[in-house]
Amino acid sequence: MLKNKNICILGGNDELTNSFYIYCKKTFKKTIYINFSNKKHANTLNKDIYNLHLYELKKCLDILKKNNINELVFIGKILRPDLTKFKLDGIIDQYLDKLINSYKKGDGEVLKVVISIFNEKGFKVVPITHLTNNFSFRKSDKNIIFNMNDSDQTDIEKAFKILNVLSKYDNAQSIIIDSGHILAIEAAEGTDEMIDKVITYKKKLPINESKGILVKLPKKNQSLKVDLPVIGPKTIKLLKKAKIKSLAVTKSRTLVNNLDKTLKEIEKNKINLYFI
Repeated sequence: MLKNKNICILGGNDELTNSFYIYCKKTFKKTIYINFSNKKHANTLNKDIYNLHLYELKKCLDILKKNNINELVFIGKILRPDLTKFKLDGIIDQYLDKLINSYKKGDGEVLKVVISIFNEKGFKVVPITHLTNNFSFRKSDKNIIFNMNDSDQTDIEKAFKILNVLSKYDNAQSIIIDSGHILAIEAAEGTDEMIDKVITYKKKLPINESKGILVKLPKKNQSLKVDLPVIGPKTIKLLKKAKIKSLAVTKSRTLVNNLDKTLKEIEKNKINLYFI
């Protein structure tokens, strides 16, 4: 029974993570939230929320044991740590070589090592989609097209090829293309910041026509337990501001913060939505 589960959310401090935490508190027997991002969680009075540094593995394991946790959910954006600031705690020391080697290969490899560490310690890492469908598109959801641009399909095909090539280097889940021209590719800063760059770029030209498409895909061969692409109402508002007319995502492998509000923003701002 899902209601009898004890869950720990491990990850960042952002809208999706906080929304998921609220959902879990209402749904499961016990939910705790360990925030590893640089942005400390303000709700320090909540005894089920912990702010830790990424290197505090011993403290993390102690918290999990104290709360009788056996299932973990990784969610939210965490910036790559500065390895020079890592402090040994007696347990992280055992995995430092593995972490350093994976760090050189990219975020995906780091996450694989982190998952393997927790598996070794007896914990099960589960994807959000195994616990709820409240944060993903429904099977019944269809493409939403208001005014299809002639270049949308060819731009989607080009984006798909580029992102699949880049994923070999464990880089980029998102790209913005307009009529074959690449406007931006997501880097470490994230999708919202990438869209902000396009807003700045278009203001300088200026470009007033709304066109172009944001394509957002999981990295090829990545673990679907963690680091799935995320969109939400803010994404749609930024697309409108950036004069980007269309959005393409995978239906089953995209997390959505506040699905109903996201769909309302899509309707309100007349953003074409393609499932690929």
